[in-house]
Amino acid sequence: MYKVTRYHCGYCKKVMANKYAMKKHEDKCWYNPELKACFTCLEYNRDNRDVNPNCEHHDQLLHKKSSVPPENIEQLLFYTSQCPFWIDGTEPEE
Repeated sequence: MYKVTRYHCGYCKKVMANKYAMKKHEDKCWYNPELKACFTCLEYNRDNRDVNPNCEHHDQLLHKKSSVPPENIEQLLFYTSQCPFWIDGTEPEE
């Protein structure tokens, strides 16, 4: 028998054996609110995995979506970070 150490991302479900690799992952994890990505925005609709139409960024995304195959739409949301319209959606509503 031997001991195994694993490191869990503080933002998503990713698990790694290397502490430094995990730190690097956390710095770019799309669920990290510091990135201000769609997935942590209040305007992100988790039910249909898309941005709500009332998001100020929505029109820009629709324009980009027209050139992106449907199976890659999630990647488009992944690549949206440091959004100027981002609203913190990680805090529980009162």
